[in-house]
Amino acid sequence: MTCEIECPKCGHVQEYDDDNDTILCDKCDEMIFIEEIAIDIDGWLSPDGKMIECKYTEHTDSAEDIIENYYNSHYKERYDYLHQPDDILCNLGWIKKCSSKNIMLGYGWFPGNMDKITQAQYNYIYSYCIKRKCIFPRWWRNIQIEN
Repeated sequence: MTCEIECPKCGHVQEYDDDNDTILCDKCDEMIFIEEIAIDIDGWLSPDGKMIECKYTEHTDSAEDIIENYYNSHYKERYDYLHQPDDILCNLGWIKKCSSKNIMLGYGWFPGNMDKITQAQYNYIYSYCIKRKCIFPRWWRNIQIEN
């Protein structure tokens, strides 16, 4: 499968084959170690299993963009002190992914509903954890799959 990766040195984005462990940046010739970068993904996992990446500090801004682009303005009008864009997105079935590797935090996977995720989300997280040889989130063993 072909994926995109950003060079940590120069910021150049390029495609790579996900069977490789390392690639050479096309722009600055920096060696990029796929495992190190891939495990630090931050972003939002949609109910249909699509990961929308963002920087570690930009989950709220990213959530706002997702709501604006994928949902009607009804949800945007609901932002207030108690209902931030992150909360609304989680309530809509999205899973927040932070680059934390803390076992108590479920290795950074934060579903809005700890009991149910979609089959597409299950498949994404399963392959993510298997491929990167990382531990599954703590809430994983009690999860129910929604259709």
